[in-house]
Amino acid sequence: MRLLIIFSFCLLLNFPAFTQENEIRDLTRSGPEDLNQYIENYTRSFVVNTPQLFSYGWFNTPHLYEKFNFDLSINYSSLNISEADKSFLFKNSEYSNLRYTSADEVELASLLGVVNPSDNITIIQTGEVLNVPGGVNLNSLPAPIIQAGIGFNQASLKLRFLPGYDQDGVSFFGWGVGAMYDFSKMILKEKYDDETGERPIDLAVLIGYTRFRGKTDLSEDNISSDDEARLIIQNLTTQLILGKQMDIFNIYAGISGNFNSGNTKITGTYTYEDPETNSEKEYTDPVDQFYSDENMSALLGMDIQLAVFSIHGQYHFIGYRGFSVGFGLSLK
Repeated sequence: MRLLIIFSFCLLLNFPAFTQENEIRDLTRSGPEDLNQYIENYTRSFVVNTPQLFSYGWFNTPHLYEKFNFDLSINYSSLNISEADKSFLFKNSEYSNLRYTSADEVELASLLGVVNPSDNITIIQTGEVLNVPGGVNLNSLPAPIIQAGIGFNQASLKLRFLPGYDQDGVSFFGWGVGAMYDFSKMILKEKYDDETGERPIDLAVLIGYTRFRGKTDLSEDNISSDDEARLIIQNLTTQLILGKQMDIFNIYAGISGNFNSGNTKITGTYTYEDPETNSEKEYTDPVDQFYSDENMSALLGMDIQLAVFSIHGQYHFIGYRGFSVGFGLSLK
């Protein structure tokens, strides 16, 4: 199931072997309307949840320095997944050419769930029995991110990358860019020490954008064509952070506003049996679905600075819950 490889961030840690079976390609034989309905139900929980993951781990301290500074970190972020996101309700009444034969309604695996081997659906027009697309059965979505920051005069520019993959018709890559500004001096003029940069608290704002793009070949027998499944996920986050810098420990809290979006596409040319004419018809680029979401969240974090090295972590709560931990090198 190579479509699962694209959508699963488990691949960023461990690339499992995939089979030649392609349940998504099989579903295209049900026709464009049923294909769209199934793909929307199947992928929605993944596409809605994943962008939130990219709002994590943008910084390990709100304390920026007057002089030139540089930091490099490797972070691991994880977003909690609810049991409700692991399945969707398949209703025969919502489909014209697909049927679950044992019941009128049934919970089937979403992209985040696990498939029941006994589940299958039938294309009414042809009588073909299809395996239900499986899921990755995750309790949390993981994402390792490599990030670098460079700054001057209380501001920092940040770049991030998600490890990429390109092999056997499967490819994905992620990147992001952000900017952070320490406005402690602006707000705390009377208590700000111009020589040392010392202040009672640290105040900073961050804006970050992350984009992830993946695709997989849906052509039969891996023949090069335009038959592909594509996914684009984006997150724009704005974060207000308050912290306290100590000798070794740095603690902070923040509020985040997130603007998330996702786009799922299936491109190429496919065929199905038209029930009205009982003849084979072609259709092209059948799926182009867009999802968007806006939300607020909060975070608590801590950074331990050991000379030029740092160990840091933050926990995100309210609505979407998850965490980010990392190890970094800082030259300030």
